[in-house]
Amino acid sequence: MKPGREVFYSSGETEDKASVEERDEQSRLRRIEKTERDPQLDAFLENVDFNLLKDIYAKVAEKSGIDPDTLNFLGKERISPDSGFLAIGSYNILDNVIGISYRKVDNLSRNDERIDLRTLMLEVLCHEETHASAKTVCIGMNQPLSESKIHKHQAGYASSEKTYDKSRIPVHQEADHFFLFNEAVTEKFAREVFSEYARAVNYVDEKKISALEAVWKDNPEALFYSQEIALLDALIAKISRETGIGEKLVWRSIVRGAFEGENFKDPELVKLFSEIIGPDFLEKLSKKEHITALTESLAPLEPDKKEKIRKKIIIWLDPLLRKVSKRYRYNKS
Repeated sequence: MKPGREVFYSSGETEDKASVEERDEQSRLRRIEKTERDPQLDAFLENVDFNLLKDIYAKVAEKSGIDPDTLNFLGKERISPDSGFLAIGSYNILDNVIGISYRKVDNLSRNDERIDLRTLMLEVLCHEETHASAKTVCIGMNQPLSESKIHKHQAGYASSEKTYDKSRIPVHQEADHFFLFNEAVTEKFAREVFSEYARAVNYVDEKKISALEAVWKDNPEALFYSQEIALLDALIAKISRETGIGEKLVWRSIVRGAFEGENFKDPELVKLFSEIIGPDFLEKLSKKEHITALTESLAPLEPDKKEKIRKKIIIWLDPLLRKVSKRYRYNKS
Protein backbone atom coordinates (compact mmCIF):
# COMPACT_ATOMS: atom_id res chain seq x y z
CA MET A 1 0.00 0.00 0.00
CA LYS A 2 1.05 3.60 -0.58
CA PRO A 3 1.72 5.89 2.40
CA GLY A 4 -1.45 7.02 4.13
CA ARG A 5 -0.59 10.71 3.70
CA GLU A 6 0.74 12.02 0.38
CA VAL A 7 1.60 15.59 -0.67
CA PHE A 8 1.96 16.60 -4.31
CA TYR A 9 2.85 19.77 -6.15
CA SER A 10 0.26 21.02 -8.65
CA SER A 11 2.40 19.48 -11.40
CA GLY A 12 1.68 16.03 -9.95
CA GLU A 13 5.23 15.64 -8.65
CA THR A 14 5.50 14.19 -5.15
CA GLU A 15 6.94 16.56 -2.56
CA ASP A 16 10.19 15.13 -1.23
CA LYS A 17 10.21 13.69 2.28
CA ALA A 18 12.63 16.29 3.68
CA SER A 19 10.39 19.17 2.57
CA VAL A 20 7.31 17.53 4.05
CA GLU A 21 9.08 16.96 7.37
CA GLU A 22 10.37 20.55 7.45
CA ARG A 23 6.90 21.99 6.80
CA ASP A 24 5.37 19.62 9.36
CA GLU A 25 7.81 20.89 11.96
CA GLN A 26 7.02 24.51 11.12
CA SER A 27 3.30 23.71 11.42
CA ARG A 28 3.87 22.04 14.77
CA LEU A 29 5.76 25.08 16.08
CA ARG A 30 3.08 27.47 14.80
CA ARG A 31 0.00 25.47 15.79
CA ILE A 32 1.23 23.93 19.05
CA GLU A 33 4.43 25.37 20.51
CA LYS A 34 3.42 29.00 19.87
CA THR A 35 -0.24 28.52 20.80
CA GLU A 36 -1.48 29.04 24.33
CA ARG A 37 -1.94 25.63 25.89
CA ASP A 38 -5.08 24.40 27.60
CA PRO A 39 -4.12 22.80 30.94
CA GLN A 40 -7.23 20.60 30.90
CA LEU A 41 -6.44 19.24 27.43
CA ASP A 42 -2.80 18.67 28.39
CA ALA A 43 -3.84 16.78 31.54
CA PHE A 44 -6.14 14.58 29.45
CA LEU A 45 -3.39 13.84 26.89
CA GLU A 46 -0.92 12.93 29.63
CA ASN A 47 -3.23 10.11 30.70
CA VAL A 48 -3.51 8.61 27.21
CA ASP A 49 -1.16 5.72 26.41
CA PHE A 50 -0.41 6.70 22.80
CA ASN A 51 1.81 3.65 22.22
CA LEU A 52 -1.03 1.31 23.14
CA LEU A 53 -3.54 3.38 21.16
CA LYS A 54 -1.26 3.16 18.11
CA ASP A 55 -1.02 -0.62 18.54
CA ILE A 56 -4.82 -0.89 18.68
CA TYR A 57 -5.14 1.20 15.51
CA ALA A 58 -2.73 -1.21 13.83
CA LYS A 59 -4.69 -4.21 15.09
CA VAL A 60 -8.09 -2.88 13.99
CA ALA A 61 -6.70 -1.68 10.64
CA GLU A 62 -5.21 -5.11 9.94
CA LYS A 63 -8.74 -6.56 10.08
CA SER A 64 -9.30 -4.70 6.80
CA GLY A 65 -5.99 -5.84 5.32
CA ILE A 66 -4.35 -2.45 5.90
CA ASP A 67 -0.59 -2.30 6.39
CA PRO A 68 -0.07 -0.63 9.82
CA ASP A 69 3.15 0.97 8.58
CA THR A 70 1.12 3.19 6.22
CA LEU A 71 -0.93 4.75 9.05
CA ASN A 72 -0.24 8.42 9.76
CA PHE A 73 -0.87 8.04 13.49
CA LEU A 74 -0.14 11.23 15.47
CA GLY A 75 1.17 11.49 19.03
CA LYS A 76 0.30 14.13 21.62
CA GLU A 77 3.08 16.39 20.31
CA ARG A 78 0.89 17.10 17.25
CA ILE A 79 -2.35 17.86 19.10
CA SER A 80 -3.44 21.49 19.47
CA PRO A 81 -6.14 23.09 21.65
CA ASP A 82 -7.31 24.99 18.55
CA SER A 83 -10.02 22.92 16.85
CA GLY A 84 -11.31 25.65 14.54
CA PHE A 85 -14.26 28.02 14.79
CA LEU A 86 -17.14 25.58 15.31
CA ALA A 87 -15.70 22.07 15.45
CA ILE A 88 -15.07 20.21 18.69
CA GLY A 89 -12.22 18.42 16.93
CA SER A 90 -10.40 18.66 13.61
CA TYR A 91 -7.56 17.27 11.55
CA ASN A 92 -5.66 19.61 9.22
CA ILE A 93 -4.27 17.61 6.30
CA LEU A 94 -1.56 20.05 5.22
CA ASP A 95 -0.38 20.96 8.74
CA ASN A 96 -0.74 17.34 9.88
CA VAL A 97 -2.10 18.54 13.21
CA ILE A 98 -5.11 17.43 15.27
CA GLY A 99 -7.11 20.07 17.11
CA ILE A 100 -9.38 19.32 20.09
CA SER A 101 -11.33 21.88 22.12
CA TYR A 102 -11.79 20.66 25.68
CA ARG A 103 -14.40 23.36 26.32
CA LYS A 104 -16.53 22.40 23.29
CA VAL A 105 -16.39 18.70 24.15
CA ASP A 106 -17.43 19.61 27.70
CA ASN A 107 -20.46 21.46 26.30
CA LEU A 108 -21.37 18.51 24.09
CA SER A 109 -21.15 16.09 27.02
CA ARG A 110 -24.00 17.98 28.69
CA ASN A 111 -26.47 16.80 26.01
CA ASP A 112 -27.08 13.58 27.95
CA GLU A 113 -26.46 13.11 31.69
CA ARG A 114 -25.02 9.64 31.05
CA ILE A 115 -22.08 11.04 29.05
CA ASP A 116 -18.83 11.26 31.00
CA LEU A 117 -16.57 14.10 29.78
CA ARG A 118 -13.29 12.16 30.04
CA THR A 119 -14.83 9.23 28.16
CA LEU A 120 -16.14 11.49 25.40
CA MET A 121 -12.75 13.22 25.09
CA LEU A 122 -11.16 9.85 24.33
CA GLU A 123 -13.79 9.11 21.69
CA VAL A 124 -13.21 12.51 20.02
CA LEU A 125 -9.46 11.83 20.02
CA CYS A 126 -10.08 8.47 18.32
CA HIS A 127 -12.27 10.16 15.69
CA GLU A 128 -9.57 12.68 14.77
CA GLU A 129 -6.80 10.05 14.88
CA THR A 130 -8.87 8.05 12.38
CA HIS A 131 -8.99 11.05 10.04
CA ALA A 132 -5.21 11.39 10.33
CA SER A 133 -4.60 7.66 9.82
CA ALA A 134 -6.89 7.21 6.78
CA LYS A 135 -5.85 8.08 3.22
CA THR A 136 -5.13 11.79 2.78
CA VAL A 137 -3.83 13.54 -0.34
CA CYS A 138 -2.90 17.22 -0.87
CA ILE A 139 -2.33 18.62 -4.36
CA GLY A 140 -1.00 22.16 -4.79
CA MET A 141 -1.90 23.12 -1.22
CA ASN A 142 1.78 23.18 -0.29
CA GLN A 143 2.45 26.00 -2.79
CA PRO A 144 1.59 29.71 -2.66
CA LEU A 145 -1.16 30.88 -5.03
CA SER A 146 1.48 32.62 -7.14
CA GLU A 147 2.71 29.13 -8.09
CA SER A 148 -0.41 26.96 -7.92
CA LYS A 149 -3.87 28.03 -9.06
CA ILE A 150 -5.52 24.75 -8.04
CA HIS A 151 -5.73 23.37 -4.53
CA LYS A 152 -7.15 19.87 -4.04
CA HIS A 153 -7.39 17.53 -1.11
CA GLN A 154 -8.75 14.09 -0.38
CA ALA A 155 -9.47 12.65 3.06
CA GLY A 156 -10.75 9.09 2.98
CA TYR A 157 -13.86 9.19 0.77
CA ALA A 158 -14.15 13.00 0.94
CA SER A 159 -12.57 15.37 -1.57
CA SER A 160 -12.67 19.06 -2.53
CA GLU A 161 -11.10 21.40 -5.05
CA LYS A 162 -10.61 25.17 -5.40
CA THR A 163 -9.39 27.09 -8.45
CA TYR A 164 -8.03 30.65 -8.09
CA ASP A 165 -7.59 33.50 -10.58
CA LYS A 166 -4.58 35.80 -10.88
CA SER A 167 -5.94 37.94 -8.04
CA ARG A 168 -5.93 34.91 -5.77
CA ILE A 169 -9.72 34.91 -5.59
CA PRO A 170 -11.52 31.54 -5.81
CA VAL A 171 -13.29 31.33 -9.15
CA HIS A 172 -14.38 27.70 -8.89
CA GLN A 173 -15.00 25.53 -5.90
CA GLU A 174 -16.17 21.96 -5.61
CA ALA A 175 -17.57 21.35 -2.15
CA ASP A 176 -16.50 18.45 0.03
CA HIS A 177 -17.84 15.48 -1.92
CA PHE A 178 -18.95 12.62 0.33
CA PHE A 179 -17.95 14.58 3.43
CA LEU A 180 -20.76 13.22 5.60
CA PHE A 181 -20.37 9.66 4.32
CA ASN A 182 -16.68 9.85 5.16
CA GLU A 183 -17.50 11.19 8.62
CA ALA A 184 -19.83 8.23 9.17
CA VAL A 185 -17.10 5.74 8.19
CA THR A 186 -14.60 7.62 10.37
CA GLU A 187 -16.91 7.69 13.40
CA LYS A 188 -17.91 4.02 13.11
CA PHE A 189 -14.23 2.99 12.90
CA ALA A 190 -13.28 5.34 15.76
CA ARG A 191 -15.92 3.87 18.04
CA GLU A 192 -14.44 0.43 17.46
CA VAL A 193 -10.97 1.66 18.43
CA PHE A 194 -12.35 3.60 21.40
CA SER A 195 -14.18 0.61 22.85
CA GLU A 196 -11.12 -1.63 22.63
CA TYR A 197 -8.65 0.93 24.03
CA ALA A 198 -10.89 2.11 26.88
CA ARG A 199 -11.38 -1.46 28.11
CA ALA A 200 -7.76 -2.50 27.54
CA VAL A 201 -6.41 0.08 29.99
CA ASN A 202 -9.41 0.44 32.30
CA TYR A 203 -9.40 4.06 31.13
CA VAL A 204 -12.63 4.77 32.99
CA ASP A 205 -15.16 2.70 34.85
CA GLU A 206 -16.86 0.11 32.62
CA LYS A 207 -20.23 1.68 33.47
CA LYS A 208 -19.13 4.96 31.83
CA ILE A 209 -17.97 3.19 28.67
CA SER A 210 -21.22 1.23 28.48
CA ALA A 211 -23.20 4.41 29.15
CA LEU A 212 -21.63 6.18 26.16
CA GLU A 213 -22.26 3.13 23.97
CA ALA A 214 -25.87 3.19 25.15
CA VAL A 215 -26.19 6.84 24.13
CA TRP A 216 -24.97 5.92 20.64
CA LYS A 217 -27.87 3.46 20.41
CA ASP A 218 -30.82 5.10 22.13
CA ASN A 219 -30.04 8.84 21.98
CA PRO A 220 -27.71 9.24 18.98
CA GLU A 221 -28.85 12.82 18.35
CA ALA A 222 -27.06 13.81 21.58
CA LEU A 223 -23.73 13.37 19.82
CA PHE A 224 -22.81 13.60 16.14
CA TYR A 225 -23.31 11.94 12.73
CA SER A 226 -26.22 9.83 13.99
CA GLN A 227 -28.19 10.03 10.73
CA GLU A 228 -25.06 9.47 8.66
CA ILE A 229 -24.11 6.32 10.59
CA ALA A 230 -27.69 5.07 10.19
CA LEU A 231 -27.32 5.56 6.43
CA LEU A 232 -23.95 3.78 6.42
CA ASP A 233 -25.36 0.83 8.38
CA ALA A 234 -28.35 0.65 6.02
CA LEU A 235 -26.02 0.66 3.01
CA ILE A 236 -23.88 -2.12 4.53
CA ALA A 237 -27.02 -4.15 5.23
CA LYS A 238 -28.30 -3.65 1.68
CA ILE A 239 -25.02 -4.66 0.05
CA SER A 240 -24.86 -7.72 2.32
CA ARG A 241 -28.47 -8.62 1.57
CA GLU A 242 -28.09 -8.32 -2.19
CA THR A 243 -24.74 -10.17 -2.41
CA GLY A 244 -24.84 -12.74 0.38
CA ILE A 245 -21.55 -11.36 1.73
CA GLY A 246 -21.57 -10.94 5.52
CA GLU A 247 -22.05 -7.43 6.91
CA LYS A 248 -18.72 -7.54 8.78
CA LEU A 249 -16.83 -8.27 5.57
CA VAL A 250 -18.70 -5.54 3.68
CA TRP A 251 -17.84 -3.10 6.48
CA ARG A 252 -14.16 -4.10 6.43
CA SER A 253 -14.12 -3.51 2.67
CA ILE A 254 -15.59 -0.02 3.11
CA VAL A 255 -12.89 0.70 5.71
CA ARG A 256 -10.27 -0.55 3.28
CA GLY A 257 -11.66 1.87 0.67
CA ALA A 258 -11.28 4.80 3.09
CA PHE A 259 -7.65 3.90 3.77
CA GLU A 260 -6.91 3.45 0.06
CA GLY A 261 -8.78 6.53 -1.13
CA GLU A 262 -11.65 4.88 -3.02
CA ASN A 263 -13.18 7.29 -5.54
CA PHE A 264 -16.99 7.33 -5.59
CA LYS A 265 -16.89 9.66 -8.60
CA ASP A 266 -15.84 6.78 -10.85
CA PRO A 267 -18.45 6.56 -13.68
CA GLU A 268 -18.87 2.81 -13.26
CA LEU A 269 -19.58 3.20 -9.54
CA VAL A 270 -22.05 6.01 -10.24
CA LYS A 271 -23.89 3.73 -12.67
CA LEU A 272 -23.81 0.81 -10.22
CA PHE A 273 -25.30 2.78 -7.35
CA SER A 274 -27.94 4.25 -9.66
CA GLU A 275 -29.03 0.72 -10.53
CA ILE A 276 -29.03 -0.80 -7.04
CA ILE A 277 -30.44 2.18 -5.14
CA GLY A 278 -31.78 4.77 -7.54
CA PRO A 279 -30.88 7.65 -9.86
CA ASP A 280 -28.58 10.31 -8.45
CA PHE A 281 -27.93 8.40 -5.20
CA LEU A 282 -24.22 9.23 -5.12
CA GLU A 283 -24.80 12.81 -6.27
CA LYS A 284 -27.28 13.39 -3.43
CA LEU A 285 -24.95 11.68 -0.98
CA SER A 286 -22.01 13.83 -2.08
CA LYS A 287 -23.99 17.04 -1.54
CA LYS A 288 -24.80 16.26 2.10
CA GLU A 289 -28.50 16.22 1.27
CA HIS A 290 -31.49 13.96 1.83
CA ILE A 291 -29.80 11.71 4.44
CA THR A 292 -33.11 10.42 5.83
CA ALA A 293 -34.61 9.95 2.37
CA LEU A 294 -31.48 8.16 1.16
CA THR A 295 -31.65 5.77 4.13
CA GLU A 296 -35.28 4.99 3.33
CA SER A 297 -34.34 4.31 -0.29
CA LEU A 298 -32.21 1.31 0.69
CA ALA A 299 -35.09 -1.15 0.40
CA PRO A 300 -34.67 -4.70 -0.99
CA LEU A 301 -34.39 -5.04 -4.77
CA GLU A 302 -37.04 -6.58 -6.96
CA PRO A 303 -36.32 -10.34 -7.37
CA ASP A 304 -35.82 -10.06 -11.15
CA LYS A 305 -33.08 -7.44 -10.68
CA LYS A 306 -31.29 -9.02 -7.74
CA GLU A 307 -28.96 -11.51 -9.47
CA LYS A 308 -27.81 -9.05 -12.13
CA ILE A 309 -27.07 -6.35 -9.56
CA ARG A 310 -25.49 -8.82 -7.12
CA LYS A 311 -22.78 -9.66 -9.65
CA LYS A 312 -22.09 -5.98 -10.32
CA ILE A 313 -21.75 -5.18 -6.62
CA ILE A 314 -19.33 -8.06 -6.12
CA ILE A 315 -17.25 -6.95 -9.12
CA TRP A 316 -16.90 -3.53 -7.44
CA LEU A 317 -16.07 -5.00 -4.02
CA ASP A 318 -13.91 -7.86 -5.30
CA PRO A 319 -10.50 -6.07 -5.20
CA LEU A 320 -11.17 -4.80 -1.67
CA LEU A 321 -12.58 -8.11 -0.46
CA ARG A 322 -9.53 -10.03 -1.64
CA LYS A 323 -7.28 -7.68 0.35
CA VAL A 324 -9.46 -7.88 3.44
CA SER A 325 -9.96 -11.65 3.55
CA LYS A 326 -7.54 -14.24 2.21
CA ARG A 327 -10.37 -16.79 2.34
CA TYR A 328 -12.63 -14.75 0.09
CA ARG A 329 -13.13 -16.17 -3.38
CA TYR A 330 -15.81 -15.36 -5.93
CA ASN A 331 -16.36 -16.82 -9.36
CA LYS A 332 -17.63 -14.01 -11.60
CA SER A 333 -18.89 -16.38 -14.26
